[in-house]
Amino acid sequence: MKHLREDSQSIPYQDYNIIGNTFSIHEILIKNGIINISKEDVLATLNSLGTNYVTIGLSNNGTALEAFEDALKNLRDMTSCRIGKILFNIWVNTENTTLSLVAMKSITDYIERELKDIDVLWGVAIDKSLENKIRVTLLAASK
Repeated sequence: MKHLREDSQSIPYQDYNIIGNTFSIHEILIKNGIINISKEDVLATLNSLGTNYVTIGLSNNGTALEAFEDALKNLRDMTSCRIGKILFNIWVNTENTTLSLVAMKSITDYIERELKDIDVLWGVAIDKSLENKIRVTLLAASK
């Protein structure tokens, strides 16, 4: 089984003002996902004129929504600026954790209710090291 995507290419991070760990973005691009995020998705999210933020959210034995809300909380701790675009990836260990359509609906409902004016892209990938945890990597671009 191939674990790294051959189509992943490096992003010129130095061309962007990014606060947070850019390796987290790179990790999304190189690992095979259930729903893959592409380099084009990342570039479409990044704001070349503003500030971009990378945060991580975690849910211990909880839900994907909890991990997503934790990533947003970490974003709010970093900045109070208006966000125009969000890209997030949900990481699960499919041996111990399932990600159902109901769980995804809870996230999309939250986005529609709380983040209505923000463009959103998302993906899902497997990380067997998570055990029963769910992790969200979030990339946010200021308006």
